[in-house]
Parts: sequence; C-alpha cells; structure tokens
Amino acid sequence: MKDAHSRAESEAVQSGRAVGGVLRAAKGKLQEWITERIVMTALVHGAGISPSRIDINSTKIPICVRPDYRPLEAHQNLSHALKHQRTRYYFNASVDRHVWIDGRFVCGIECKAYTENAMLKRILVDFRLLQTVHGNLVPMLFQLESMLGGDYHTCEWP
Repeated sequence: MKDAHSRAESEAVQSGRAVGGVLRAAKGKLQEWITERIVMTALVHGAGISPSRIDINSTKIPICVRPDYRPLEAHQNLSHALKHQRTRYYFNASVDRHVWIDGRFVCGIECKAYTENAMLKRILVDFRLLQTVHGNLVPMLFQLESMLGGDYHTCEWP
C-alpha cells in the first residue's frame, strides 16, 4: 500500500493534482476493470454469448437536439440555427461502460464506490438521455458500498 501511495504522490507532483484525486481515479479505473470482467464472465459463461460478439467500451454517443424542441421566442438566433442546422448541436453522452452485443448498445453501466442521492439523480438523467437514442438500453449501477438511506438501499421482493 505504501508503494501505491508513493506512486500516487509522484504522479500528483507531475500532474499538479492532489494525491487523493490520483488515488480516487486509480480506484475508479480498478472498479471499472472489475465490472467489465464480471459482465464479460456473465455474458460468456452465464448467457453463452461468444466473446467475439461483445464489445465493452465508453465511446461517446451524440444526442442531438430533439426535432420538437422549441427555444423561447427571445432567442431568435438559436431558434433559427436549431431549425436549419439541428444536427450540428448535440451532447456527447456516456456512462462508465457501454456493453454492445452484435453492434447493438444493450446495457450501460455506471461504476461508483458509493452513490448519494444527488449522484443517483445525475446517473438517472444520463441513462434517460442515452435511452432517447437507444430505447431498449438496460441501465445498471455497480457500486462498492451503499451510503443511501431510505428506500434506496433496501429492496423487498414479492
């Protein structure tokens, strides 16, 4: 552990980032790697899908402005631009891991060490944006621990 901290300190000095941020980023990458391995194992050994059919990445997915969107009348320049050049205006959406099977985006996975209420809401918005383009997308949240209270951390099955 001391060696990892020494490496983090060295990287922090080189990048100008805080040591805690470097360690947190490394932990996030490790969790994404573990999540990817679990998903791949489940798909290959559990569902019997050939590894050659599966691609797991985090490629940005452009979400264009909806055709029915109408900006406020006060923004005439924006209204004109959206009407005539709608595809030039988009948001590059993604979550931590995108699971593609046979070229179809089937599952989005967000990886978190813990998830508090505000983070959960942001994750839901990101998934909803992706579902506007990929309607059958299955959203998943892989988290290491639960910090949520209330209804979020328990589930009663019928």
